[in-house]
Amino acid sequence: MTEEFKHGEEALPCFNCGTCTAGCAVREVHPGFDPRKIIRQVLLGRIDDGLLRETAWLCADCHTCSERCPQGVPVNEIIMALRHMAVKQGIVPAAYRGQMDTIHKSGHIYEVADFNKKRAKTGLPELRDDGAPYEKIYSSLGLDKVLKQEKEK
Repeated sequence: MTEEFKHGEEALPCFNCGTCTAGCAVREVHPGFDPRKIIRQVLLGRIDDGLLRETAWLCADCHTCSERCPQGVPVNEIIMALRHMAVKQGIVPAAYRGQMDTIHKSGHIYEVADFNKKRAKTGLPELRDDGAPYEKIYSSLGLDKVLKQEKEK
């Protein structure tokens, strides 16, 4: 395991029983998604481009895989660690980049203007539409660089 990917060691108790895959809700709608195979790839040190570009991003992070694992392998945490590795390498699917950009601009995952119209009708105060507080967070995590890469393409 590389120093960058410490979660890989947490996969060692896996004996490839498939319980994580059997309980996976994503697997039901996307047969190509297989948590067992992801853990196997991690154990074999095969953290390749496909795993970082596509597979890891399909996980719904519902924790069912980890909760059902008889060996206590934190499958969802390992998959999230793969996502973190991908982000560090600038590998983020377009849909996620769009969400990152919206959060960076407004502090919300969705455009606030539509919500504020609905909120006004029910007498609720407007949501703040200011991403300034999030710029420091994005900068500290390196996410500003990921967004900048996308805009340069």
